[in-house]
Amino acid sequence: MGNTTYRRKTVKRPRSRKPVIGLVVVGVLLLATAGALLFRHYHKSQDSTTGQTSSSTKTTKESTTNAGVLGKQETSNTPNSVPAKTPETGSASSSLKAPFGTFVSNHRPSLKGEWRSNEENSVCNTSPGATCEITFTKDGVTKSLGQKTVDANGAAYWNSWTIQDINLSEGTWTITAIAANNGKTARTNDQVLLEVQP
Repeated sequence: MGNTTYRRKTVKRPRSRKPVIGLVVVGVLLLATAGALLFRHYHKSQDSTTGQTSSSTKTTKESTTNAGVLGKQETSNTPNSVPAKTPETGSASSSLKAPFGTFVSNHRPSLKGEWRSNEENSVCNTSPGATCEITFTKDGVTKSLGQKTVDANGAAYWNSWTIQDINLSEGTWTITAIAANNGKTARTNDQVLLEVQP
């Protein structure tokens, strides 16, 4: 028998797929981590923007509310309006109302008192505790009913006086009410002049 030579068949082993799978897993993990970080960052910036907006809105609302309150307080300190009927001009400080009221009950009294009564009634309204005086001026001459202290209801009265009591002569007189309190004064002219008839 001759020498027989046996050749071994070389079997090719398939290459291991483990390194490829490992790389894929690592890649997926990296992508997931990056996605999570981006998601967190996005939500944080959204929250911070929302917080700033809420804070800004809250501040604006508070400012508006405060302005409303201030507005109310300022309005409540405004002096009462003077009726249009009596005063022609008036001035007052915040603690003293400009006087108003029926300064004379009859604007056309008669010296004789025959065809018109010469009796008068006068009222001056201003701040309680102040004094009020009603004056009559003609040709640089001023006559007065005298000062009276205003009562708790804000009124002073001169009842049943006559033009002869304060020596008002025939002619046209300007009527002025003068209120005073703590060194402050406020005056109002009657819209209608006093015309003393003969």
